[in-house]
Amino acid sequence: MKLRKTVPEDLRLVMGWIENEKACRIWAGQGFRFPFNWDNYLEDLGFYTHETFSLVDESENPVGIGQIMQRKNRLHLARILVNPGSRGQGYGRLLCELLITEGRSRPGNKPFSLNVYRHNRLARELYKRLGFREPEDQSEAVSHDSVFMILEDI
Repeated sequence: MKLRKTVPEDLRLVMGWIENEKACRIWAGQGFRFPFNWDNYLEDLGFYTHETFSLVDESENPVGIGQIMQRKNRLHLARILVNPGSRGQGYGRLLCELLITEGRSRPGNKPFSLNVYRHNRLARELYKRLGFREPEDQSEAVSHDSVFMILEDI
């Protein structure tokens, strides 16, 4: 498994991983249109403005996807998704670790942040195992049912 820049062909596969509006909201939040078409999908993803990465297997098939964005003085991880048929195999953890490694390879030490829905227990537990914490100040949470998390240990 390795991390590489996402190419449009990856995104066509990822579109198929999002089967319904609920799954879309959990993955991308309220501002992402569903059902989507190719143009609004690319626009809502911010494909041309945010760095998007794919976790790929030996055959270059995408297993996961995630983004790194600059937000305030942090690198913000967003839209982390693993192929539903590949979940439970540690790919989410590997994807996050590789995204963090990618971010750390850049000049300047910056903390990381992310937002996750409060009810997404498995994701929250994963992020905590990776060292993210939920600060008392939740003013950067994107909605009342999400949790803002930060990783400062760099």
